[in-house]
Amino acid sequence: MSARTASLVLALAAGALGCNVVDPVASLHEFTDSCTVRENCSDGFVCAQGHCVTGPGDECREGFKVAPCELTAGVCAGVERVCLPSGRSEATCSGVSYGPTYEVRETTCGDGLDNDCDGLPDARRGVQLAVTSDSSLYLRILDARVVRFGAGYLAAYVDHVWLAPTNSTPMRKSVAYRVLDAKLGLAGKFAQTLGLYAATMEVHNLQVIPYDAGAFITWTTDVPDPADPKVQHRVRKVSRVDVGGAVDGSSVGIAERELSLPTADPYAPVRAAVANDHSSVVFTWLENGVLVGQAFGMDLKPLSGKVTLSAPGPGDSSNPSLNLQDISPQGSSGYALGWSVAGWSNGSRNAVRFRTASSSLDQLGEVTGADAPGTVNDLRLLATLAPSDEPLAAWLTTSSTQGVTASAVGTGVVVARPFSPEGTIRPPVGLEGVSQLNVVRVGDGLLMTYPEPQGDSEVQLVRHIAADGTTSVRQLDSGSVTGTVTLLPDVDASMWTGAYIQSDRLRIGATCH
Repeated sequence: MSARTASLVLALAAGALGCNVVDPVASLHEFTDSCTVRENCSDGFVCAQGHCVTGPGDECREGFKVAPCELTAGVCAGVERVCLPSGRSEATCSGVSYGPTYEVRETTCGDGLDNDCDGLPDARRGVQLAVTSDSSLYLRILDARVVRFGAGYLAAYVDHVWLAPTNSTPMRKSVAYRVLDAKLGLAGKFAQTLGLYAATMEVHNLQVIPYDAGAFITWTTDVPDPADPKVQHRVRKVSRVDVGGAVDGSSVGIAERELSLPTADPYAPVRAAVANDHSSVVFTWLENGVLVGQAFGMDLKPLSGKVTLSAPGPGDSSNPSLNLQDISPQGSSGYALGWSVAGWSNGSRNAVRFRTASSSLDQLGEVTGADAPGTVNDLRLLATLAPSDEPLAAWLTTSSTQGVTASAVGTGVVVARPFSPEGTIRPPVGLEGVSQLNVVRVGDGLLMTYPEPQGDSEVQLVRHIAADGTTSVRQLDSGSVTGTVTLLPDVDASMWTGAYIQSDRLRIGATCH
């Protein structure tokens, strides 16, 4: 019996029984035979997109439509499932069906095509990185940092655990880390927990300070009780251990140390940097409007007491009030210090100030800097791995400066200059809606990320700012992002990669240069 006859017999039999069975042979070329469920179609056919078609992996039948491919965006739009030499259609569509421009993982940049069919041309849609899991509890990652860790990476994060998604109070909070491989895949067997805390404890100010043999992970805990506040700044040294050529990430040698850093505001960030010769690690913070710091050896034994690091610069009052600060390594063993002066206090102008410091903070250099028209909202000192390269200072203002007018509400102006006193300010760049300077250094340029509203939602953008002020921008991912986006420019030579939190999970996305 032919397929045509069999279909007619089925249709007649079904009609006698009162069933609505569609003959898929009718109007083959018009492809108008409709269905809503599989039972509407004859045997050997499935219902796809409202039509009876040959199923995935089934025998190819001349003249019959086959089930559409799984991906429908980008270069996969309108693609039909290919009939293989075996006489059957592809069970799951691949490059054979999608064509030569399709890529499972987008690697071709600059062609303007959505090669991996994820809806983002020249970009990779973010994928979840399951750094931790617990089948019996509901876990949310609220903050995370990802840094280079030997040949791979290290992801540190703060998580909150609920007994169920609807519970309003978390069961516990913790700080943990997980080692990743060179492509940001999971390495090692387990996540390593650094601290477990009660649900009432605040856990914030997470930072990771990498160096070639490991990393320092720091965070702040406090009990928000006005009558008896308890603020503790914690640090853990994580040494890199190679086991059979793979990064294991074991924490060895140094146990967690509580640092007595008496910050008045528990949310005022503590910054840290490791000297290029690994002679010390320095922590800095603002205390009563003054920049102070303390130096430690790599074993976290103190090299100094608390040292006042800031001083009035040219044109400042005798007692300026500071509101931002940062630190980076400079030269073989020293440090670069930076802070901003609030112009509304004590008759001072809005300004950024810089000075150098020795490894143990016993020698401080001259205070230099630049005026900053408008309020300084963020400040960063960006160093490279080469001790011969001087740090690059970058700050964000929200007012007219250097020929760029911040006319729109919420417009941020990015300004950069070399750290040295003779360094000249680079052409500033105005960016509407940018209020935080989330930036890394790439050669002599800056790479920053920020959200941009798009309809009822927002997208995450990555912008490269060259030394001459020219910029290029790409989309990293769609949807709202919480916490800090970590930019990782060295994962793939052709793409900018970022780690971020979306829907309470750590995700990795990338976009072409």
